[in-house]
Amino acid sequence: MKFLVQHLFICAVIVLSSCTTVPNRFPAEAENTLFDAVFSIPKGNIPSEKSYKENFTNELTFQQERIEAFKLKIELIETKSLAGDAAYKIELLVDPKTGLLTYKVFHIPSAFNDPIASYHLLDFLSHIITSEQFLSPYSTFELYYNAKNGDPIALEAFYKLHDQKNHFINQEASPFFESEGYKKNKHNLQKLKVELNSQIKKFKAERATKRTERKIGLDALDKAPEGKQFRMLVAKGDRAGAAAIIKKYLPWEAMAPFEKQFWENYLAVMVNPVPLAERVLIYRGLGDDFVNRAYVGGKELSEKEAILQNKAFFMSSVMIKNQGSWNRRLRSLEAMNEKYIVEINGTSEFSQSARITSMFLNHSANPQGSPFLSFSPAMSVAEGFVGGKERVSGYLFDPRILSFNYTSAFEEEIEYLVPLTTFPDELVGILDQDLTPGEYKIYHNEEFMNKRLEKLIASVYGENKKSEVVGKIKQNTYDFFKGNYAFMKNPEIQDIGKSNLTFYKNFLTKNDPQPALSPTGELDCKNLIKFFWVAN
Repeated sequence: MKFLVQHLFICAVIVLSSCTTVPNRFPAEAENTLFDAVFSIPKGNIPSEKSYKENFTNELTFQQERIEAFKLKIELIETKSLAGDAAYKIELLVDPKTGLLTYKVFHIPSAFNDPIASYHLLDFLSHIITSEQFLSPYSTFELYYNAKNGDPIALEAFYKLHDQKNHFINQEASPFFESEGYKKNKHNLQKLKVELNSQIKKFKAERATKRTERKIGLDALDKAPEGKQFRMLVAKGDRAGAAAIIKKYLPWEAMAPFEKQFWENYLAVMVNPVPLAERVLIYRGLGDDFVNRAYVGGKELSEKEAILQNKAFFMSSVMIKNQGSWNRRLRSLEAMNEKYIVEINGTSEFSQSARITSMFLNHSANPQGSPFLSFSPAMSVAEGFVGGKERVSGYLFDPRILSFNYTSAFEEEIEYLVPLTTFPDELVGILDQDLTPGEYKIYHNEEFMNKRLEKLIASVYGENKKSEVVGKIKQNTYDFFKGNYAFMKNPEIQDIGKSNLTFYKNFLTKNDPQPALSPTGELDCKNLIKFFWVAN
């Protein structure tokens, strides 16, 4: 279904921010955990009258070509004290106001007069920002999320950046890297390796036990009767049943926290999507995609009936291309741990704990074997899918289930991903030049979808409510995608933000995945990293 195969990264603008000061950001009495230790730079205990702050700033801006490929903000924040014997501590977050990926560098007042600590910081931070061992800054932030939430393998990846043989900074630093003070600091950091190895060994043993427990009963589930197979549950619109099957096959024990939260959110939204009036309109070019037919009135529809009656659904290639029962095909969700992860310099060492970014990037290059389906809010892009001119489709999705592919090099596509399958109730219509030849000749694709949308809404909400609900859907769609598609026409429905705020407040509980809303209530298209760090 996809276009060219490339391995490039999203480009944006980078900002180096001015310094600020906060009191006691990390109190001296705070516990110096293993996580804190990995992201801290110990004092070098060789003070200098010279300040190395300018060296730090110059070195980062000197790498302008590399840095400008990342959407990044760097903040230097002075604090009275840090835990343990640290001169610096690095913290990664997403700025809640701007959405910028932010590196906060906390430092004690005398830190920049400590050349050993300052160059150690610069070396470590440079590896985090510019190392080719990371797929993109997004994988760095996914990895950090996992390390912060208890994944020792992700934490080990950052630990290894303290001990790289190549340095990204200039020759002036060489004497400091060769000094006894620096070697002593590195030796102290290496002591962390013992504790990390212990945690990883325990973690892998627990994971192996949980994997054995999870796989009990899967053989029987593989052979379940047709009525309890995943595809049939989707065909009947049994969202809870379909989610329950996926949940049994997902390798939860192998997932890092970010990936686990991704799938938990997906399953929660699958089971309880918002009503059609609160969804957004999006398109997909179908080409030769296999048309799965809904089960209506005790029988499965024919392909033509499913298309004409808007009772079809589509599954990702990992489901369609595999063999065996439809339940058994879900075993690919575990097999992907070995096969569908990007390798960096011949190894998945730094990508295995940033698996969502890895899978998104692999999908953008080649969707074959992917667990995701691609969609676009622009009809012109959907038509550009292979075969999209001959057969194109429209959908109403709960916006919480759409994930912007922030790794894609094809910026003009503005690709959104949905895992595994659509449901029959999400389909607005399919314009097929062979099965709907009359309409194909009369209507442009968008005109056709607008008419099918009106027909669908009238059937659910009644003719009297049709115009109001269609307007609401189009406003939702504009609000959600306008950051990506500035050419979208604003329907200008009055008080839409207020209605969104009221609706989601009343409809969703605090335990439900929350939609991305602006402070005024507009739907806000956030990339997945920002959504995890800010919205939740």
